Amino acid sequence: MEEVSPEDLEALEEAISRQSKEETFEKALGRALRRRERSFEDYVKLIGEVRELARKRKIALRDAAKEIVKGSE
Repeated sequence: MEEVSPEDLEALEEAISRQSKEETFEKALGRALRRRERSFEDYVKLIGEVRELARKRKIALRDAAKEIVKGSE
């Protein structure tokens, strides 16, 4: 996995903290990136990394995002 930029980490943290119970992690991440005026390509790249980790570890997307954030500390 590539190193995640500080801007991407902030977006992941926002998506994790602001995701409502009835929305998907993808939607929460998209909203966080749009607030930062990031591109759809940025979304595709970042959600791809989250999905790859989730698939490898067989965990939920939100949990994979938490691991990415934790791993960067």
